[in-house]
Amino acid sequence: LIDNAIKYNHERGSIYLSLEKKDSEVVLVVSDTGIGIPPEETQRVFERFYRTEQARAIDAEGVGLGLAIVKWIVEVHNGKVSLSSTPGTGTTFMISFPLY
Repeated sequence: LIDNAIKYNHERGSIYLSLEKKDSEVVLVVSDTGIGIPPEETQRVFERFYRTEQARAIDAEGVGLGLAIVKWIVEVHNGKVSLSSTPGTGTTFMISFPLY
């Protein structure tokens, strides 16, 4: 997620990371001020080999496996991953894991 935040950020953009305990889970947030993801593509970015049109246009390295791997790892550990994004403004990924 941090690698994507770097690759798809604007020049001189910002990346924010946080990790906190909320009730019975721990929540990791990775947020950037980058190119964002169009609403119609927010769920597709977790598919293997899927890359948005913007990601392909900026010629960032990658084949579209990173977010699929993130989702798999999170789910194997009984976690959840979600995102919110505004095209041209940035993307925030939220990952939560239950505390045992």
